[in-house]
Amino acid sequence: MDDKLHIGKQNTNKVLWICVNILNIARSLDSLSFEINMLAKNGSINAARVDRSKGQMMVPLVAGLSDISQQIRTEIDLLKTECITLSRKISLCSVSTRRHYQYRKSLIQSLNRLQDQDQNPLLDQSENSQILDIFTSKKRNTVNSLSSWLDEKLSDEVGELERANLEKVASKSDGSQNQFQVFTQESIRIIQAAIKRLERIEKIRLTAKYVASYISINVAYLEAGADRFHGLVENINSIVQQLDEQQQELIKYAEQGQRLLQTMLSQRN
Repeated sequence: MDDKLHIGKQNTNKVLWICVNILNIARSLDSLSFEINMLAKNGSINAARVDRSKGQMMVPLVAGLSDISQQIRTEIDLLKTECITLSRKISLCSVSTRRHYQYRKSLIQSLNRLQDQDQNPLLDQSENSQILDIFTSKKRNTVNSLSSWLDEKLSDEVGELERANLEKVASKSDGSQNQFQVFTQESIRIIQAAIKRLERIEKIRLTAKYVASYISINVAYLEAGADRFHGLVENINSIVQQLDEQQQELIKYAEQGQRLLQTMLSQRN
């Protein structure tokens, strides 16, 4: 049981570590969004100086960068909120896991004490070990909860107060197990939403890349002032590259967190 608790704590700590990494990267994306916005402002100033007959598409293209900056910032803010919410849910998963095993340990100690006192032979030698893994015990394949298993084992020889205490501990163990499942399922839904949000950020990144390409094409038609936009295109492409690298890191962490959560849930079902 201690091993299972240790593994559960390890997994929740790993997911929390993933949340921290995602949040840190998301915060670093704020600076990229700000840089795109500054490029849009500088580009708009330069576009206003361009002869409209030679570069009429330059103004709307540069203006599009402002929209891209706002879209990225909106998605990043929502992603950070999801990370904070996910961290809270994972913390609750950790608390539920600890409580669940503490209640189980307390119940086992109580059952063993009853057996030592010969008040009720609840466990034989084989069951004494199987109770440690009661939720996966083959003897419980038709029983849905620890409370139900306890009802089967208790006899009229057990005192009313002792029975009530055992049933209360078993009920709390079941309750903490159910809480863990609810919090883990909610965590999975949050991280799946975060993955979809990352996919939307990727589409915005591609839009920025296309804008840089179109600006580069239109620069070729300018007879004067083209040099003002070469640097703009280079800066946009640099930001797009940085965004792509950080995007890949975010997806890697998010998918890793999703696998861990699904493993945690499957191990407790």
